Amino acid sequence: VIDENEDTYSIKLPLMSNLNQKGFITKDGNVFLKKINNYKKNFQFIIENSDTLSSISKSELLIIIKLNNYVEKDNSTKISLTSEIYNSNTKSFISSWSTPRKIINYSNSCDLICKNLLISEASIILSNQLGESIVNILNAQSKDIKNYSNLSKVYNFKLLNFRQNDIIYLTDIMINEFPGFIKISNE
Repeated sequence: VIDENEDTYSIKLPLMSNLNQKGFITKDGNVFLKKINNYKKNFQFIIENSDTLSSISKSELLIIIKLNNYVEKDNSTKISLTSEIYNSNTKSFISSWSTPRKIINYSNSCDLICKNLLISEASIILSNQLGESIVNILNAQSKDIKNYSNLSKVYNFKLLNFRQNDIIYLTDIMINEFPGFIKISNE
């Protein structure tokens, strides 16, 4: 498990714990990344050096996680986690996954320590959710059709007064924001 951000062990720990509890062996990829000369902690460098990382760590799968932190205004922040699962043997991505964005609102009396605490708390919860999702992805077997219930949920919404342009716009948002989104049906 490799993270692109600085000092985000609190995000990796719940994710790795989830994987370990389900029988996967995890390693802190940042330790191995530092063994590469002139290493950079970015996505492109990790993929370009996946062979080296795999041989050093003796790992086939690389899970790259990233904390996305967007400061909206003084009293709120949006955060989400994204992950890429990369198979270094086949040189291909197995899956991309992200958590829904979490909006954190602060009271006017919340100082920097308070804000960091709220962001850390939300990040740990998101990491735990991401870990559970990745476990389900890695445990899924293509021949076991009944396992789809572990991977996805089906929600039905009734939207009134939507024009075709609105449906196209909403479909675009759903595809980009929710991995695995399939379709919106118009009845």
